[in-house]
Amino acid sequence: MFSICSIPRITPRRQSGRGQKVSKSTTTLVSFRKLAALGELAPVILRLMMACNDYSIANDAFGAWSQEQDRIRKDRQSSARTYFLRVQIAHVSEALSIIGEIKRKPALLAAVRQSDRRTQQSFDALVALLGGPHYTVMETIRNKAAFHYVPDFARASLNDIAERFPDQLTTVRMGREALDWFFEAADLVMDRTVVRRIFKVPAKANVREETDKIALALHGIANTFGDFAGYFIKFHTGKS
Repeated sequence: MFSICSIPRITPRRQSGRGQKVSKSTTTLVSFRKLAALGELAPVILRLMMACNDYSIANDAFGAWSQEQDRIRKDRQSSARTYFLRVQIAHVSEALSIIGEIKRKPALLAAVRQSDRRTQQSFDALVALLGGPHYTVMETIRNKAAFHYVPDFARASLNDIAERFPDQLTTVRMGREALDWFFEAADLVMDRTVVRRIFKVPAKANVREETDKIALALHGIANTFGDFAGYFIKFHTGKS
């Protein structure tokens, strides 16, 4: 019927200080003493860490579900990818509230201005998004399609589908394994909610093209957040 699952995994890339692309993971150590000594900045740093941790797990799961699946998982692949896409967007939406907090507090903003130019640019790009149309989409997904089940959207989307496809049959399945429990109507209603009520794709538009445009824009926002948060955290936890 429609799908919002065609965007790629998010794979942030960043030039290192010496002008070389980061090709492998790097590890540094930070003590709780050091974190506590950051004062007002400490809870901000920790929440940015939490957002990055949660987002990276959701992003990895999105990628894992994008690979070839066995029979049981193949039946759930589309809905799993859609779910982890929604969760990724919701985590970034929540993380953007931290960006707003930093912007409002002079001491926190000063900590950003101590960082390197690229980190500051990423922060400024995120600030410019606050309150804009993409931010609104992300916030709506967070509030109405990821962590909450909103009755008005469910009813409206159900009515739309029932009017167009009144006799379409959907699967109601239960079994021994967790993934055997599957209620297809809910997936179709959720897709309809995201595509028509949150992304607001017009009825006569190409759904795949229009949802890809929006999803890829949100993909870019997530990359920008990761770039800011990762290097901001590294800068302030690595200072002696």
